[in-house]
Amino acid sequence: MKKSLDKIPRGNTARGVNRAIIEFLQETGKTWDGQAMLDIPCGRGSLVSTLRDFFPKSLVRGCDVEMPGSLSAEDFALVDASRPFQVFAESKFDLVLSVSGVMEFDNTLQFFEQCKNHLKAGGTFVVTNDNVVSLRDRLSYFWLGKVRPYHMGTSINQR
Repeated sequence: MKKSLDKIPRGNTARGVNRAIIEFLQETGKTWDGQAMLDIPCGRGSLVSTLRDFFPKSLVRGCDVEMPGSLSAEDFALVDASRPFQVFAESKFDLVLSVSGVMEFDNTLQFFEQCKNHLKAGGTFVVTNDNVVSLRDRLSYFWLGKVRPYHMGTSINQR
């Protein structure tokens, strides 16, 4: 049965972000069968549930400062990701996602390094930030009275 992209829950992020992530993962051409995925911070677990719906043969786990009711203890790690962390030590992940959480951490580089430590070689790291006003936008608004809209997704080669 084909899952509907129109029914993906918004979760704790901007409208369309979770859908864009699922579309991106589908467009990679991978089935993601047997792949391990980590959502950190996972919030209320809606993306974890969505990933499980679209990729049912994957191992999907989440981490955050509070356990969502939708996750079992074996698929969740209580962690303050603003500090160095080690979770699910028995395995590394093929995919690590940080959806709208990166702006919560003072030391972004440390957070990225910690996520990299949990990622398999050649794995995929997806980071989103739905903070709609960047420093450049603030300056643009201050000097020009307008902000520049962001594209939903960017590629490595895009400037």
